[in-house]
Amino acid sequence: MQVNCAKCFRPISVTDVIESSGGRLSHSDCARSHGLTPEERSLLFVYCFDHVVAQSASCNRAFRMTELGPDALGGGERIYVLGAERI
Repeated sequence: MQVNCAKCFRPISVTDVIESSGGRLSHSDCARSHGLTPEERSLLFVYCFDHVVAQSASCNRAFRMTELGPDALGGGERIYVLGAERI
């Protein structure tokens, strides 16, 4: 069964970053629905290890590469803040 995004109406794939709102699924960001590619993660690690690479939309905190880690439970395709709860 193919599920389409409630915002952009494109198909949602298993690698897309999604959210649920009002019982409907949508991309968190329709313009960039996928997580980082392996090449993007490598470039991030090599060139951005010593400066801010992510910012939390909920708490407005900035994070450096050393404060992030792979999400082993999610297959390592996403990154998360070390020590933070995953919801």
